[in-house]
Amino acid sequence: MIADVKLLSDVAEIVRAGSDLGLSLNVDKCELIAHLDLQVNDTLLQSFTRVEISNTALLGAPMFPGPALDSAWDKRCEDLARAVDRLCTINSQDGD
Repeated sequence: MIADVKLLSDVAEIVRAGSDLGLSLNVDKCELIAHLDLQVNDTLLQSFTRVEISNTALLGAPMFPGPALDSAWDKRCEDLARAVDRLCTINSQDGD
């Protein structure tokens, strides 16, 4: 599979519109979220960090089933287990 022409034109439009505003694309922070079989021939897109779909997260939240979701669930379960342990050490208060 080869990168879609629409994707290439959208990235080019972002670069162009940003340039009009005095902004530039920081490719060190750009990610290309795609299947591993996607072929990318565009130099700009090749400079993006490649992320497999199953490892994708947006603002720390996993977007698809896979390793990212598994890791997030494990972390939340650890947090909850730690909270339960700490709750046991809190003294109950008498109600008057």
